[in-house]
Amino acid sequence: MALHCVRLGKIQMIRTELENKDYRLGIFLSVFGAILLSTKGIFAKILYEHGADYESVTVVRAMLSIPLFWMWYFAKRKKAIQSIPKYNLLIILLAGFIAYYFGALINFYALTMIDANIERLILYSFPALIIVFKSIQKKALPSRNMMLVLVVIYLGLFLAVGIGNQTLMMKNFYGGLLVFVSTITVSIYFLLNEKYGQEIGSITFTTIAMTGATVSLFVHAVLTNNLSWMTWSSEMWINMLMLVLVATTIPLFMVAEGIKKSGASASALGTTIAPPSTIFFAWLILGEKLEASQIIGCLMVLFGIILLQRSATDRIS
Repeated sequence: MALHCVRLGKIQMIRTELENKDYRLGIFLSVFGAILLSTKGIFAKILYEHGADYESVTVVRAMLSIPLFWMWYFAKRKKAIQSIPKYNLLIILLAGFIAYYFGALINFYALTMIDANIERLILYSFPALIIVFKSIQKKALPSRNMMLVLVVIYLGLFLAVGIGNQTLMMKNFYGGLLVFVSTITVSIYFLLNEKYGQEIGSITFTTIAMTGATVSLFVHAVLTNNLSWMTWSSEMWINMLMLVLVATTIPLFMVAEGIKKSGASASALGTTIAPPSTIFFAWLILGEKLEASQIIGCLMVLFGIILLQRSATDRIS
């Protein structure tokens, strides 16, 4: 009997150790994936400096990414696409059109006007918008604490785009507004994913949404007759491949695997490293710098987002 108990204890210890390793690996994948995702604006800016236009960057990025998403789907799919009801399929395609077609186009256009660090910070405020949308849906105001967090986040965003500094405001206002519209599309995408993606899995949802958006972008390229990407230099194609692999598909797969291993809440907290890493890379590679007031604004947004993520963790636990 005693020997049996010892064996059970050892088995439990091994199981716990394996679970801890999985959890730590999940956090690592989420954090490193978020750091890689934060370089999207950097690669886009480099392509713009070499003469690429925002439409070509958006279209080519999607068309090179979609085969990898389908490979991901066939390797990890939870449910076959054929079994998804037609209405749900249309909603998923609509989500892709909103976020990955319309949202992506205006986001890459905004990057021609504002710094990459400001773009990432505004885009990363989407959890606050989700809170607002859910409150509207429930026809109820958020709690006082949540309202205070939202005020901190949006005051931080105003500081980050340069409120009180006319030069900075003139530089960032229009581009920042476009990124905010893109953030709304991301929030809508996440809300639809939350509702329609649970049964089929986020991988299937993402693949269908991306496919719909890629077809829309291809039609857009044909209608606008924009074939400038055909004259890109080899250096531009290398940067585009980096944008597709390093800043889009691989980090998305890493974050998805991180969520699977460590849970959505822990992974979400890990991804708060994204805006600071964009600020660092933008300074290191592009020479972008922030004013003192903008740094304060960035810290306010990060503080608010961390509080939101912690609040979500507490509700789950």
